[in-house]
Amino acid sequence: MSSVRSGFGRRLLILVSILFILSMFTGTKESDLSYLSIRGFQQISNQISSLTPQSAILIEIDYNFTDFGFIGNGSEVNPFIIEDYNITVSNGNCIKIKSTTKFFIIRNCYTDGPLIGIGVEDLAPGTASIINNTLIIGHAAGIQIQSSNNITISNNTCIGKYRDEGVNTGITLYKSENSIISNNTAYNKGIRLWEGFNSIIRNNSLYNCGISYNRPSYAESHSYIIENNLVNNKPIGYFIDQNSLNIQSSLYGQLILIHCDNSNIQNQVISNSFHGISLIQSRYSLLNNNTCNNNTGSGIYLFESSFNDVHNNTCEYNLEEYMMLPLISTLLASIVCLFITRKRKKKR
Repeated sequence: MSSVRSGFGRRLLILVSILFILSMFTGTKESDLSYLSIRGFQQISNQISSLTPQSAILIEIDYNFTDFGFIGNGSEVNPFIIEDYNITVSNGNCIKIKSTTKFFIIRNCYTDGPLIGIGVEDLAPGTASIINNTLIIGHAAGIQIQSSNNITISNNTCIGKYRDEGVNTGITLYKSENSIISNNTAYNKGIRLWEGFNSIIRNNSLYNCGISYNRPSYAESHSYIIENNLVNNKPIGYFIDQNSLNIQSSLYGQLILIHCDNSNIQNQVISNSFHGISLIQSRYSLLNNNTCNNNTGSGIYLFESSFNDVHNNTCEYNLEEYMMLPLISTLLASIVCLFITRKRKKKR
């Protein structure tokens, strides 16, 4: 009889969890998550049913791994394994590991909390792999890598309860070089790069979000490999060091031009991304007749980009202003815009 009750209780927990997540998006017209109900919730249901409930995990020194009783010894060939946990908390982070030198893998875990799902900081290079986890995200990052190089983040699913961006992303790479972000799926909160020199961002699928930079230097923007990523089932148009581009067909879910001069960007329709169209260190380009609505950043973003002709563009209900133009770009740009600049209220 007890096993029957246990089985019923587990199924009830799964149902309540799924209904709760569904309810978070009800009535959010700018966040069409019909694909999530098909692709994501079945994964969550299957995962939660087999996981062990666990309180928050905080590791601040190597011997904390053995305090928790994780299998492995922390060597490269026998890393500590943190796996198969359901970590649901009402405050604080779910998993935080900092200042360690041991090798470890976090895999097959489910996290749901108000702050960071999985955070690592000040690790020895190449010691962490974060693989195949599902993270429900409140007002912080799903996965945050800080001051830790050569980290692997792969095959994770990040689901944002809200579409507020900034530092609140599915995956944040902060001052962490030579890392790999690959084959991840993110809803509502995307990927943020901030001094992640020489990192690879490949084969990720982003929905209602995109890839964002924190005002990159020339050296930083040229150090990334960003390829085969999708936003809302459309490719990210990522161009670097290509002049005289002529882009007049609306093919992309997000458009990023870095060090590209004399481009002709017209007739783009880009919604529910981060910045719809970004020009970074790019000059003498025409942006005309583009529509960039409902993005979590700006409709059009120019950074260190001068002498550009930007006019007759429509950008509505973006979380940031119509265009984000640092002063040097503003002074040296010719801007004759159709000023439809309404900001969308942030969902809370």
